[in-house]
Amino acid sequence: MTFDQWTPRHWRLHLPAQEKAALGMTAQEKAALDALVAAWNCFVALPQMHPDDTTEFRHLIHAAQDKIMSRPTRRALNGDPLS
Repeated sequence: MTFDQWTPRHWRLHLPAQEKAALGMTAQEKAALDALVAAWNCFVALPQMHPDDTTEFRHLIHAAQDKIMSRPTRRALNGDPLS
């Protein structure tokens, strides 16, 4: 399936647990990413109130994902162990 064929019900974090672990994420970080996916799926199922809402919400979700996914790099640069 190509990206342009996806609908909101297909939007999930498509990484097996082993690949997430290889990224150096903690279980809590993985759970936070999964919660953001759930938030996205819930939001897009709501009736549209304004044409810009979905785009703006997507940008906010991506900002939150970026923050979470930067944590393993920050730990590595600081020499912190995986917690």
